[in-house]
This record gives sequence, structure tokens and C-alpha cells, in this order.
Amino acid sequence: MAEELEIKGFKEISKKLKKLPTRIRNRVVGKALRKAGRPMLLSARGKAPIDEGLIKKNIKTGTRSGWRAGPNADVVLKIGVDTPKPKGKRSLKGLRQHMSREERKEVWGAYYWIFWEFGSSKTPAQSFLRSAFDENATRAIFIARREMRKGIAKEARKP
Repeated sequence: MAEELEIKGFKEISKKLKKLPTRIRNRVVGKALRKAGRPMLLSARGKAPIDEGLIKKNIKTGTRSGWRAGPNADVVLKIGVDTPKPKGKRSLKGLRQHMSREERKEVWGAYYWIFWEFGSSKTPAQSFLRSAFDENATRAIFIARREMRKGIAKEARKP
């Protein structure tokens, strides 16, 4: 579920950012995006379905830069449910018979979030990430713009 949000009105910020070295530019933008993503994160956690806390606990935000950000961006904000990879060399086949419920939770994590978000053939979608994004997109833009200006001013003051 990759949603791109194009931000208008950033021309002067963009010009100032281009004057900064890439490493510093990515740091300023990344910090601003992490702060801008915080309201989305809190809203998504509040809207997450009630379970044993796995989905709420595993909703995370992060930034990607460089080649991980994609061909059209320097830095991107990622928000989603982190589903950890299985640990160890054990085969995943037949784990239900050989593991307790707690051990399965540790291995599989909150894999079922995708069925809540997008639905399945038998259950309708109960989107919590999409609604958190939609509610907080304009607020995130405002926060990102403010934080980028602060970051640029802070970097400009450094000797």
C-alpha cells in the first residue's frame, strides 16, 4: 500500500535544500518526515482492531533514503505494520503442530493485519491505515513544511 502524496508550495524550501549537501539534506528531510508521520502513527494505533496488542504494537513509521526511496524521491516516509521475519532455521511448514500459541505469535507476528486493512473474500475491509493517512495528510504536510524550515535554518546557522 504505497501512497504518494505530492506536496505543493515547497519551491523555496526545495531551492534551499538543494544548496545543502546530500547527507545533510536527507537528515533534515528525514527528521521532518518522521515528525510529520507521528500523528498518522498515533491515529493508526488508535484505529487498529482490538487483538492481543500485536497489530498496535507493530505499527511503525520510518524513513528510507537513497536507492531504497525509489527513483523519484530522495527520502520517503513509510508507515505500516511491521511483520517480523521468522527467526531461526526451522521450516515454517507444520509449525502449528509443533509450537505453542505464544511461540507462533513470536514467529509470525501480526501477519493478519492485511486481512483487516484490505479484507478478504469473506470479510469486508476495515481499513485503519488508510483512514489514518486520509485524516492526517494535510496536518502532516503542515508539520513537514514547518520542520524543514526549522532544519534548514538550523543547518544554515552552523559554521
